[in-house]
Amino acid sequence: MKIYEIFKIIFLGFIFVFTIQTFWGRLEKKFGAFGGFLAGTFISGSIWMLAHGIKNPFINNAPNIIWIDMAWAPAIAGIALSLYNKYSISKSIPKIFIAIIAGIFCGFILNIGHFF
Repeated sequence: MKIYEIFKIIFLGFIFVFTIQTFWGRLEKKFGAFGGFLAGTFISGSIWMLAHGIKNPFINNAPNIIWIDMAWAPAIAGIALSLYNKYSISKSIPKIFIAIIAGIFCGFILNIGHFF
């Protein structure tokens, strides 16, 4: 991986976390659970399009390899923000564990065709 690709990934991760921190709570507060669904769709979807979906994407993954790169930026930023605000990380451990299990399960479901 070249140095400019690393900077592109860091920049896109910053944009992703910035839009989550700026808009997700506002949409959820205004529209309730539907606002959270809208935020998940529009924020994650538009950043995914920048990262992977355009003709000249920011991030080029190897063929037939799934790497959950978009999950790392908000996860690390959320943990850092919790530490900065002096929240208890130990209360989040069950949720982190469930998120990891859900990610593994979803990766299995997405790749089930490769097993048969």
